[in-house]
Parts: sequence; structure tokens; C-alpha cells
Amino acid sequence: MPGYDEHVGAAKMVAMLVAPLITGLTYVLTGDPWLAAVGLLGSGLVVVGGMAPDLDSNSSIPRRRLVAVISSLLVLAIGVFVGRYWELLVAVVEGSASERLPTVPPELLVVLLVAAAVTIVLAKTDDGLQAILPAHRGLLHELAFWVGVGAACGTGLYVAGPALGFSPTATLYSAIVLPALFLFGVSVHLVQDGEIV
Repeated sequence: MPGYDEHVGAAKMVAMLVAPLITGLTYVLTGDPWLAAVGLLGSGLVVVGGMAPDLDSNSSIPRRRLVAVISSLLVLAIGVFVGRYWELLVAVVEGSASERLPTVPPELLVVLLVAAAVTIVLAKTDDGLQAILPAHRGLLHELAFWVGVGAACGTGLYVAGPALGFSPTATLYSAIVLPALFLFGVSVHLVQDGEIV
């Protein structure tokens, strides 16, 4: 069974073939260099797609990277929340803890509570993923699952494109090409694993 290096290597080789083809074809058909750049972004998605099915394996490199990214984003979210509502948090802690802990500054208590929350997030992120993805070669090794993910992402791009200032052509192109290239990477992985013959 291929490992991480084989999956990433195959996805990179496919991406190196696909990127110039998609980018060049897009430029020839549209004459828009910015739209052609979507092909370059898509080549990165081929590589990400080539790793994605192994996110359900506890010991895999993609899983460890995903845990690090999710943990970092959750810690960042806690930091943003605390920064936004610092005064309110201090007031709540000051009101509820002033009688029980009269000598401890409420700011210190808020910092300690935030540190506890960050510690819990860092300790439990992998456990949460394990609860969602309990078995390797389960849901994430089903092409139908990834087609659904691709359709949802494509729909999201199509809906969000105008709000982001994309032209109608760029919106439609991105909504079709980017998920398709990601699915291409997933397909490379599943072919290597023998899931698609």
C-alpha cells in the first residue's frame, strides 16, 4: 500500500502536468491572465487532494498537519474572542470572583481561564477528529464523499464569488475548475490505493 511519500509524489507529478495545461488552455480561451492563474492555484489543490483521503489515519502526516492547523485556528479564535470581549470578560470574572478570591486581580483570572481553554483545545483536537473519523479507509476513501465536498465547495465559490468582486466568468470558472482539480488529486490517491480501478 502506498505511503505518504508515494501519494504526495504522484499528486505532485500530476499537478505538474495539469497546471501548465489548465493555465495555458484557460489563457488561450479567455485571454485573461488572472483567470489563467486559477489553474496554478488548482495545481496546489491536486496535491492537497492527493493527501486528503488519509486524514482519517491517526498516524498519518496529513492528519498531524490537520490537527496542528485546527488547533492553531481554534487558539486564534480564542485569542480574537478574548481581544474583542476583554472588558466584558474581566467584568464578569470580577463580579463573580471578587468575593471568593478578593486578592487575585480579575485580569489574571481571565488569563488563567484562557490558558486553560487553550490547553484543553490543544489536548482534545485529535480526540475530536478521532470521534468524527473513527476508521482509516472509511468515509474519506469514498469518492462519493469527496464529490459531495467538491460540489459544496463549488457552490460556495459560486455564491461567494460576486461578493468577493469576481467577474461572472471568473466565478463560474473557479466554482467548476478548483473543485474538479481537488477531486482529481483525490482520484489519484484512490487509484493508488486500489479503491478506484
